[in-house]
Amino acid sequence: MATSPRCGDYVADLIQKQTRRIGRLHPEVLADQDPEALHQLRVTLRRLRTVLNQFEAALILPDGVSEQRLARVTRQTGLTRDLDVLRQRLELDLFPALPISADGEDSDPTIKAKALKRLLKGLARNRRQAFEGLEKALQDANYLKMLARLSKWLRKPDFTILGQQPIGDWLVEWQGSLSHGLFLHAGWQEANPRDKSLHELRKRIKEARYALENLEPFLPSGGHHWIQELKLAQESLGELHDLQVLADVIGEQELRPRVADLPELGVAIQHQLDRCWEDWQTLASRLKARDRRWEFQGLFLSSCPGVTDET
Repeated sequence: MATSPRCGDYVADLIQKQTRRIGRLHPEVLADQDPEALHQLRVTLRRLRTVLNQFEAALILPDGVSEQRLARVTRQTGLTRDLDVLRQRLELDLFPALPISADGEDSDPTIKAKALKRLLKGLARNRRQAFEGLEKALQDANYLKMLARLSKWLRKPDFTILGQQPIGDWLVEWQGSLSHGLFLHAGWQEANPRDKSLHELRKRIKEARYALENLEPFLPSGGHHWIQELKLAQESLGELHDLQVLADVIGEQELRPRVADLPELGVAIQHQLDRCWEDWQTLASRLKARDRRWEFQGLFLSSCPGVTDET
């Protein structure tokens, strides 16, 4: 890959793409008219964090610019976004599927509607509080100063010696910087769907997926399916986590009276939890098989001179 761009130049393009997107999304998020804008901002912040973390060894960034600083703002977007997801799941998924009560009788639609209204009102109050924190985070002087410094750096980026070398010579290392040890994570072997290791594994999988997408132009023809495989694993664990959070939220003392007229809601959530857990176990079993693990770890080895499949 003698014609591949320098590591630093390639990474600077990735950073510029994400920072421009962040700038476009800020006004939409603060207007708070469409929850999709918040979702896209959260994803973009995560992608930028991944780039800075994955290619840290290639970049000489200005003081005050770091993945850790971005993480603080990303967490604030998560608090509000999680409540949006809970509301959407209740309104579009769970409540329409509750025609039958716990004792087998048809639910009174009036009672059902009132219970939904009470629950959503409680969630809306929590979201208002979360959004206030998000507004402060997006308007924080240190955060805005960091974005300004990063934009200024992009006009004349500075790279390490590694950043000045062809990216094609370092594909194995750039993939491994965030995916190394992925399949050694305890979450792959976890038998308890409530264990915290599964939530941590989801974050590791997402990071590995973003890292692979950052190198997508250099992936061999047979390796692109891994992006979709990791996305499926991430979404499977994400759905499991969202349902667990929803079950915990409606079980809180503050909201419990609001769903007293919907005893079948808990049954429906548990049913979906069981389905999600079964789907995850099937997917995990397939991905952690020896041949699949080795295939993932060797995605870029075929581009290395002198490397063969012989052992």
